[in-house]
Amino acid sequence: MAGTACCRKSSPAEASADTPIRELDDSRQACSRSPAESAIVFNMDGFGSWNAKVKSYHFLSADPRFPLGFKLFYRQDNPLEDPSHVLALQPQPVVIEYE
Repeated sequence: MAGTACCRKSSPAEASADTPIRELDDSRQACSRSPAESAIVFNMDGFGSWNAKVKSYHFLSADPRFPLGFKLFYRQDNPLEDPSHVLALQPQPVVIEYE
């Protein structure tokens, strides 16, 4: 399958929480050359308050290389934010995921 390995590290080791940022950055640069039918999105994922999620989202938005997504959880997010609140974020997320 074309492009399958575009996001894999060039070394045999897999990316983990201990992977240096520069290695992840190299991987992101490789992904930015993915086929036109592919899209790379940073998806803001995690449990926590709305304010904490928005703060993390704005931190990620400082990197302009990728559009952003936002994930909400039916059970863990209380209260569950309305889609209109998520769409009001700047920059606006290109993906909103409810799990």
